[in-house]
Amino acid sequence: MAVYTGISGSVALAGGYNLHIKSFTLRIVSAEHDVTAFGSDGWKEWIAGLKEWSGSFEGWQDTVVAIQLPGQVAAALTLTAYTGKTFSGNAFVQQVEPAVDVAGVGSVSFTFRGTGILAIL
Repeated sequence: MAVYTGISGSVALAGGYNLHIKSFTLRIVSAEHDVTAFGSDGWKEWIAGLKEWSGSFEGWQDTVVAIQLPGQVAAALTLTAYTGKTFSGNAFVQQVEPAVDVAGVGSVSFTFRGTGILAIL
């Protein structure tokens, strides 16, 4: 099994913040439907339902790139975990949290929800 670090990870959100990203998370979920019947011999049975994806990313603020506000139209989002492994699709920014510390660098975190297919390249 190949193990990798996040050293080459990146995030690009078209029309929004895409510089100085230091971390991201991606959550891919499938709903399930209970199809247990009398013939299930006392065991629950399931079938796959709709899939969804969401996540967050965090980075440093700067004076050049505008922070994308939540609730705007879906934008192309590309998450690169390491060279050769990329996740891409369209996403809505749900929440933006800028933070400033007198002893630190201004940071910003984003929460997003994917709309449509998540391509894994």
